[in-house]
Amino acid sequence: MKKIVTVLKIAGACAVIVMMAACSAAFQPAASGEIPVPAGKGVINLSVVTSAARTIFPDGIEGFDYIATFTTDSADVVEDEVTASLSGGKAAVVLEPATWKIVITAVLDGEDVGEAVIENVALGEGEVKKFNDIYIQPIRGDAEDGALVYSVTIPEDATDAKLYYICEDDGSATGEEIDLLGADANEGTVKLSPGAYLVRVLITVDGITAGKTEIVYIYTGLKSTLNWSFVISNEPYRLVIEDFETGGGNFWSEDSSAAGYWHGGSGEWDAGFSTGDGEAHNGVQGVWFNNATDMSFGRTDIYYDLSNYTKITFWVKAKSADVVFAFRLNDDDDYKVEFSVDTADTWEQKSFTMEELGFTGDVIIEDWAFIVVNDGDADGPNFIDYICAERPLIIDDFSLTGHLNDADSYWAESWWGDFAERLDRLCASLMGTDTGSAGIGRIDQEWDLTEFSTITFSVFTDSEDNPATGDKYKFGLDVGPDGDNPKFFGPSFTVEDEDVWADISLNLAEFKDGDGNLMTPADLANVTGWRLVRDTWDAGNAACVYISNLQANP
Repeated sequence: MKKIVTVLKIAGACAVIVMMAACSAAFQPAASGEIPVPAGKGVINLSVVTSAARTIFPDGIEGFDYIATFTTDSADVVEDEVTASLSGGKAAVVLEPATWKIVITAVLDGEDVGEAVIENVALGEGEVKKFNDIYIQPIRGDAEDGALVYSVTIPEDATDAKLYYICEDDGSATGEEIDLLGADANEGTVKLSPGAYLVRVLITVDGITAGKTEIVYIYTGLKSTLNWSFVISNEPYRLVIEDFETGGGNFWSEDSSAAGYWHGGSGEWDAGFSTGDGEAHNGVQGVWFNNATDMSFGRTDIYYDLSNYTKITFWVKAKSADVVFAFRLNDDDDYKVEFSVDTADTWEQKSFTMEELGFTGDVIIEDWAFIVVNDGDADGPNFIDYICAERPLIIDDFSLTGHLNDADSYWAESWWGDFAERLDRLCASLMGTDTGSAGIGRIDQEWDLTEFSTITFSVFTDSEDNPATGDKYKFGLDVGPDGDNPKFFGPSFTVEDEDVWADISLNLAEFKDGDGNLMTPADLANVTGWRLVRDTWDAGNAACVYISNLQANP
């Protein structure tokens, strides 16, 4: 039997309370705002989602009406079907104890356009069931098309830009793509059958790909609008994933959850994930979270192709060195590292290579998370700031198909009189100890190294020629036009083993000229060449030395 119900709207309450018509007394809400359960009954709370992170709903969704229908096969209930309207997408419905099927229907201009079905809801006497995240799925069938209206701002230097979409709830659907490059190609309208679509935009600039992915709901006769903008970072070798700025940054919005941020574990959102109590660091705002085991927070609405990047860095400040943190990517423990700080109450930069994070091939990042693994029995907040991906500036790769095609810019003062190409790399037989000229190098280049901290490269000495173990070498940088221009050298180093590539790392802060002067920011911005020279000649011969993989690192 279908039940006729009376809908009783409580002034000031956000829910519509549906009461059985046979009830003799009007329902009164408790002063605390909780819903009292009438004797012998249960309550089901419903709340339809009309805005969410990583989700685009149609324009005009605020005009939907929602009808909930409850049905049961139980022979113990008086009425086996109850219907209720949802005000603002919310309702609290009083029902008899039974196992119910719930169908919530979205109605627009008298037509059913979407529905959600909740099966087998076992409601006991005195029990309150809550369904707070109900997504209404568009009705497909023979419904007329809706539309995806897109507008994507693309950097001028983009070499590839595409929009992809695939219907999530139709297993037979195949992915489609739209090329966004070309005149007015970045804006348009696509007619689509009703459904939930996975939509992704990928932009490639200078070999680096980044993008964004969201769910787009398409309803019959309605438009769903996508309006995204991509800009080029002003630090091409340091990609800022999160800066945690509260004003104008990518962290804080009026509703953080709408930007894809989440938190879990102990603590409330305001207490454990608040920028209001954040601490400024390097001109940005660090986010703080309580010392509580399993306290966690992160973000889920990102897409970065970091395959050309070599490491992830961030800043951390902890109340105790005993606190153990975890940093995780892609909601996968295979891409997780654990760490602690060295000193309490001090900002420290942490750095992890892609290999340390578990990546062995392409590095696609779609979410990140910080977790307190062990709070170390410490009281007080911890801070995280400025998550970045970093990649080196390749000064020279020395491959015969690469920079060596520009051989005129290279020079050598060598036993051979010139440099040679062996092992597919640049090499020379170095003699003498003149750090001003004897060696190999490159001139007439333009490198701005102001954003970099180290120079790294590999060297190799060939035992079949003249061994060089015990000798000392220096690596230097030229500043300004070639000639009597300043030349700054890092600390000298030795090659311990023959026939093995040795990795060398030099701190740019230690490079000095002949008078002992350190490099200034103006010098770093005007580097025009490099040189590898012999500093001592202990072996007493002209050693054959190779150099490879010369790069600057942020």
